[in-house]
Amino acid sequence: MFFNKYHIKGITREINEFRGYNLIFIDDRNARIHAFIALQISLKYEGYLKEGQIYNLSDFSVKYYIGDETSRSVRTDKHIYFTNDTKLIKDEDEGMKIEPQCFVFFYLEDVQNRKNDNRYLIDIVGVLDSIPRKNMYKKNDVEKSNVKFTLFDGSAKITEWNDEVIADKSFYVLDFEDEEDKGIPCLTVKELFNLKEDYIEKKVQYKVIVKKIEKKVNWYTNYCAKCDIDIELVDKKYQYGQCGKIYPYPDKRYQLTTLCSDSSGTIPIIWNDEEVIRLCGKTVYDLIADDEEVEDGEKFPAVLK
Repeated sequence: MFFNKYHIKGITREINEFRGYNLIFIDDRNARIHAFIALQISLKYEGYLKEGQIYNLSDFSVKYYIGDETSRSVRTDKHIYFTNDTKLIKDEDEGMKIEPQCFVFFYLEDVQNRKNDNRYLIDIVGVLDSIPRKNMYKKNDVEKSNVKFTLFDGSAKITEWNDEVIADKSFYVLDFEDEEDKGIPCLTVKELFNLKEDYIEKKVQYKVIVKKIEKKVNWYTNYCAKCDIDIELVDKKYQYGQCGKIYPYPDKRYQLTTLCSDSSGTIPIIWNDEEVIRLCGKTVYDLIADDEEVEDGEKFPAVLK
């Protein structure tokens, strides 16, 4: 069981197609993590989620990003994934102190490089005008330190001089010329097959109809969560990746093989773990534990048909 107390900092819901909730959690150590609630289980959290509220969170999954997720709000390689068993309970104990804000500091000259990395979102909420001095003190005979500073948001710089407060409107100009967003190109299956090796776009989109689901191959794989690679059963032991760890029961993820078509042709598509969970609202473990769905693993789950 995983358990922690979290302060919800942000909740987003897209104005277009709703796929689920994206949240940012902050804990009592001022650490942040991204969490996702899929559409199929989002109804029980409707109206219950409140920004600024502290919750007790338990029985959730922790997943690695697979590498191509864009617009991440937190620079970590893992995120929390809500399942049917996840419990989110409001914390009424006023003894726990969790700060409502969390800041990440970096040099201004690094902004452009960070802006060009579309894996992460970036937004400047303030600028530190000068390097502050570290204040040293002792608490319970333990040496500690803190740094007091002021963030300026660019609208005005406030300076105190001889008890007179002066507003200086000439402040940092942090506007960058945004490149024209051409969007993700929409192709047909035939056009997709005709792409050459020199095609530089990393993503394309196309609309297809699922014509066939392959039921003769396994609909999930065993994998090492640390190495993010599939593993096999060798001599009654699971062969793991470079980490060398041995688990009696490995992690499992969907690998649903399908044939999809549009008017121009047919293409094989393998649906990954997050896509299938988003559609059916259940993890691989949920289906394996349901005898009506799999019958000791011999039956192809009806929910995936």
